[in-house]
This record gives sequence, structure tokens and C-alpha cells, in this order.
Amino acid sequence: LRTRVYRLIPIPFPHLGSVAVSVHLPGRGPAARTMALEGGGDIASLRRSWVSLRGRPDRPLRSAQLVVSYLDKPVPMKRLSGGEWEGGFPLNENGSLKFDLLSEDGARDPNPVAYGLRALDDKAPEVGLLSPAFEVEISPKEPLTLTYEARDDYGLSSVALLYKTGPGVEQSIPIRAFKDAPEQHIGDF
Repeated sequence: LRTRVYRLIPIPFPHLGSVAVSVHLPGRGPAARTMALEGGGDIASLRRSWVSLRGRPDRPLRSAQLVVSYLDKPVPMKRLSGGEWEGGFPLNENGSLKFDLLSEDGARDPNPVAYGLRALDDKAPEVGLLSPAFEVEISPKEPLTLTYEARDDYGLSSVALLYKTGPGVEQSIPIRAFKDAPEQHIGDF
């Protein structure tokens, strides 16, 4: 916009680009799932997960903070050596997240994009016996192969066979332990 006396040049508000979200599931140690945060997408993960966000601003910032709707105060972000900014928070309940960015020239978006936060409850694992598909009678010396399927919405750590012979006590035999926590596994025992 230009007149004889004035010339206005619109300057966009500061924003973070290439924002990466790392989600650390509770009880899973340092391993994290990382994804890109785009447009108006949601962040959804298991309740009590730790969410870290990292991005590069389009211009130098004086400060940056995460405004999480269910937290009492904003979470300060830290400037990293490569020019990126990083911050994190616990995903305890449903809500929203906004980036509050203040550029070095004093510009701040009065209405930043809100990203949805969804804290999901962990569902119980599911296990199904695929084979044998019907009742079988065998002698104690005959081998019996069992084919099973196990699923868990946040990954399996192990599979065990629980059995009981007659009125006896329930017994457990470990079948498989997983390092990579697959969400589904089909196996034989």
C-alpha cells in the first residue's frame, strides 16, 4: 500500500516452520515417536506422555513459549545452538496448544493457530487363539502347535501363555519379548 506520503509494507507475524513433535510414551524410556506438525493438526497420544516440540523461526525471536490450555502458565521454549527453539509439556488431558512467539522487533501474533491436544486412554491388549480353531483331545506326549494373534494400541512388550490343567494353579510360559513394541503380532507356539 502506497500513497504520496506513506508506504506501508505488511510484515507477517513470526511463526515456527518445520515443527517436529516427539512423543515419549509413559514407561517406555527414551524412545520417542516423531512426526511433523502441520496446519491445524492435532497431537494425540497416550495420557501422561511427554510431548516435545522443536522448530525453526522465520525470523530472530526474543522469546518463545508454549501456551497449553490446561496448564496454569505458559511453558518457556529454549533457543538451541542451531537456531531452533524447543519446549515440552506433559499430555495430561484434552485441550489446545498455541505458540506464543515474540520477534526481536517486537511483533507477536495476537491470534496464533491452535492445535488440538487429545490425551488417549490406553486400551487393554487383545489376544486371540487362531489355531486350533476347535476343541482338540491329545495325549500328554503329543505336541500341540498354537497359533495366536496379539494386539495393543501402544505396542506389545511381551506375549505369554497362561494355562491351567484341571483344578490346578494357573501357570505362565513366556513366549516372546519385543524390543520394538509392535502394535500387532501373529505367532506360533
